[in-house]
Amino acid sequence: MSKPLLTLGVLILAFAVFGNIAHHFYPDFAVLDLFDDFQNSIYLAMAAGSAIVLSLLVRVLSPVKKAVSRNKCRKCGTPIPPGDLYCLSCVKKLQGRRQ
Repeated sequence: MSKPLLTLGVLILAFAVFGNIAHHFYPDFAVLDLFDDFQNSIYLAMAAGSAIVLSLLVRVLSPVKKAVSRNKCRKCGTPIPPGDLYCLSCVKKLQGRRQ
């Protein structure tokens, strides 16, 4: 989840910087009027910064999630040993469906 957020933040930041530079070189393009107001560039930079900070926060807190989460069965939610996906009763039910 953190990589797409980081990518989004960098792309928004690049969009704001290159749009502002392009507006100075080509002021007659109507599309680049978005960057005429400095406030819009500030909003884009704040959006990029918040996406990057959120990405870093998710990346920092991901080990906490792994340490706190308990291993539970995907089907019924009962606690199971680490490394397993299903409890014994759910495995028996799933094997019964195959036969």
